[in-house]
Amino acid sequence: MFTNDVPLFITLNKVRGRSSAFELNRLKRILKIKKAGYCGTLDPIAEGVLVIACGKATKLISKITDSDKHYSGTMKLGVTSPSYDTETEMTPSGIVPELTSEQLREIEKSFSGIIKQRPPVFSALKVNGRRSCDLARKGIESELPERTVTVHSIKLDITDNDLITFSIECSKGTYIRSIVNDIGRVLNCGAVMQSLRRERVGIFSIERSVTISELSENPDTVEKAVMTADEFLSQFPDPENKNE
Repeated sequence: MFTNDVPLFITLNKVRGRSSAFELNRLKRILKIKKAGYCGTLDPIAEGVLVIACGKATKLISKITDSDKHYSGTMKLGVTSPSYDTETEMTPSGIVPELTSEQLREIEKSFSGIIKQRPPVFSALKVNGRRSCDLARKGIESELPERTVTVHSIKLDITDNDLITFSIECSKGTYIRSIVNDIGRVLNCGAVMQSLRRERVGIFSIERSVTISELSENPDTVEKAVMTADEFLSQFPDPENKNE
């Protein structure tokens, strides 16, 4: 049962078009929570799992942000954009390849395992103390360093001549937009992320989540999305991970 005096997590199903901060603030107002923080954000274009730590559970945020993630979504071929998605002006390449399932399987292989990627300039990463996305919006060019990430699995399917659906399980720090952009480069046609849904963060899944709309109508619906800190810590065998 939800109570403000117990360290716990709430799994929100964030809707597209809202910031993570907006969803967090609405949650705090509806449930009258004084102290809470999100365990990794989602861009406004994205939807899905947004884990909120409440009370003393905020001390465990790093354990969740370090977890693997599972995403699904769609990419549009034949266009590019500075943000690698549909949120900035898109430029048509004039090329939309006719892909076979064999070609998709080869792409999956090349993007599986340990890979290097360059984060989008439209990201919250800092450049000389300033967010890269803020610099990009002002037209200031900056190149973020490559990073090494792990793609545990990737599945691609053609749904239209210029649309590909994807399912990706990956390590922390992976930018799905960068994977989409890199696939567009491999295909020599360009690609942007059209939609993104986070299905899972560690053991927190979309199946055990609640939307802000549901909470607004009935705050008791939070019960299906609650995980206590003790329940979360039970997955770690180390005794020193026990909640104090």
